[in-house]
Amino acid sequence: MSPLRVAITGAGGQLGRQLVSVLTAAGIEALPLSRTELDITEPSLEILQRWNPRVVINAAAWTDVDGCARDPQRAMAVNGTAAGDLARAAQALGALSVQVSTNEVFDGSAERPYRETDAPHPINPYGQSKLAGEELVASANPEHLIVRTAWIFGPGSRNFPSRILEVARREGAAGRPVRVVADEFGNPTWAPDLARGIWRTVQLRLEGGARVSVIHIAGEPPTSRYGWAQRIVEEMPEVNLQAISAGAAAGRTLNRDGALDWHTVLGLAGSDGRVRGQPARGARWVVNVLPTRLPGPMLIEPRVFADERGFFLETYSRTPYSELGVDVEFVQDNHSRSVRNTIRGLHFQTGSGQAKLVRAARGRVWDVVVDIRRESPTFGEWEAFELDDITHRQVFVPVGFAHGFCVTSEVADVCYRVSAPYDPALERGVAWDDPEIGIRWPTETPLLSERDRENPTIDSLAE
Repeated sequence: MSPLRVAITGAGGQLGRQLVSVLTAAGIEALPLSRTELDITEPSLEILQRWNPRVVINAAAWTDVDGCARDPQRAMAVNGTAAGDLARAAQALGALSVQVSTNEVFDGSAERPYRETDAPHPINPYGQSKLAGEELVASANPEHLIVRTAWIFGPGSRNFPSRILEVARREGAAGRPVRVVADEFGNPTWAPDLARGIWRTVQLRLEGGARVSVIHIAGEPPTSRYGWAQRIVEEMPEVNLQAISAGAAAGRTLNRDGALDWHTVLGLAGSDGRVRGQPARGARWVVNVLPTRLPGPMLIEPRVFADERGFFLETYSRTPYSELGVDVEFVQDNHSRSVRNTIRGLHFQTGSGQAKLVRAARGRVWDVVVDIRRESPTFGEWEAFELDDITHRQVFVPVGFAHGFCVTSEVADVCYRVSAPYDPALERGVAWDDPEIGIRWPTETPLLSERDRENPTIDSLAE
């Protein structure tokens, strides 16, 4: 039996390099074709005929969205026409054509992540050129597989994380904020995971176990550019991220919500994109849960519908929230207003306890949870999250955790949805500055109530 050979165009790019690595590790004969070896705008049958691959993976593309907008003809030549020509060359050899495409073939208007069966409708020249590539590949070679993905990043490449880190170091040192779009959503996708997913899908296709012609392979869960940037700089306290609207990104026609629904029916493992979590599976995509270090608390990112008038979001909906794990009955809503440097906490209730769903309706707060479960292996440990009126993220604080926050804007309105009515007889607290907990509050001049000044240390809970 002749060996399985796979040709990879764009082999010098961040995905192409990972595809070569995955195939080599699997013992597959890979022909890496960088632009030097094969310019896809002038595909040569000679090199492919000489090597006679069974699969041709086209990972070459012009992915500069702004550049494509400036030169749509070049975009169409590289992403559209050339992709079709390469598929025609593969068809002449009896090879499977694998075309890597993008979430930008959709317009971002859906109220859920996009599925393979959704009709494409690109709104910028980059998306239009990639859709043309899909169509030309499909017409040129009946044996084709189109893989749509989004927001690829990989080791040793210039990408969104590397650019954010570069800007963060420069602006952080100068004391300037880093402005990041908060209402453009997609799937950060780790290139090594994407390469493994593509190869596994190709294997299943060659084995006759998957006759799909279009598949979405992308990181989970979807998040915003701002949410992704927060993860990237989470260990850089000197960096001040500033969330802005996509409307402030002048000169761009943005696909504001191009999140892809990750295809799972083939039994493939999804990429975490370094943004871990699980999307809600309700009738509509309403919320995502983002990673937390402590087990129990949840950082929830709701979907925000924004336009020139303002925004709309659902702050709570029982079905999708219960599917996420917030399966409690809320009985009371509370609302507090506080000025900068106010610290409220750390509070909890005894008895049956009181779970909370907390958000900043106005301003920005540094929200803290502390594990006060004496039997817990993380007893006394804390975790903090930034809540604001741009991302509208929420923190679910389960029973067994104390909660508090520090106001980091001029004023903040904090709304709490709670699972038990406030009961003064059951109200308890833990010292905000307990050295055994060691919370690093973002203020040296806290404003505190008399009660919060007198709360006991966590040691008293363990007695």
